[in-house]
Amino acid sequence: MKRRLNKVITLVIVFAMVLSITTVALAADWSSFPLQQQGSSNDYVRAIETVVKYYNPTTITPDTSFTSGTKSAVITYQSNSGFSVSQQDGIVGTQTWNSMYGRLSSATRI
Repeated sequence: MKRRLNKVITLVIVFAMVLSITTVALAADWSSFPLQQQGSSNDYVRAIETVVKYYNPTTITPDTSFTSGTKSAVITYQSNSGFSVSQQDGIVGTQTWNSMYGRLSSATRI
């Protein structure tokens, strides 16, 4: 029970963090979020790192820098989320944002 509560709390924090960095909070998906890739540095990156770390535990520490470690973690996330090999590029674009949105929203439904 405690483990599940910790998961729910983590998901709520991630979701709140992502909502706080955009005015598109009520959108049906996250496809309008900006593309993020190695070299990006902003709060979107922190949210990405938090999500990929949650679903695929890695050694990255969520911050605002999209490093080679972040890219590797995103590729692992994409692979574990059923993306085709050609789609596992470590870039967070429309498809990856929507995948994250879908996983978070379904995980937090009551």
